[in-house]
Amino acid sequence: MSRRDYFTNKGAMSGNKKSHAMNHSRRQWNVNLQTVRVTLPNGQVKKIKVSAKTLKTLNKRKINGASKGKKASKPAAKKAATK
Repeated sequence: MSRRDYFTNKGAMSGNKKSHAMNHSRRQWNVNLQTVRVTLPNGQVKKIKVSAKTLKTLNKRKINGASKGKKASKPAAKKAATK
């Protein structure tokens, strides 16, 4: 499987790294891919690879319960003040 974002199809970029002596050699910048579980409209859960930026957007828009292994925290029970 290629290292590509499922939604945006972003992949690795290539270029040169340059030393202090101005030597150039080829290098590659990889995408920050994260494996997440997404719930499809039919209720099926599917694992996909998305970039960190895409994951941030999915969480912001609350699309199909995309999560990176985070479990929902329960609200803390309020202690009753006794006098």
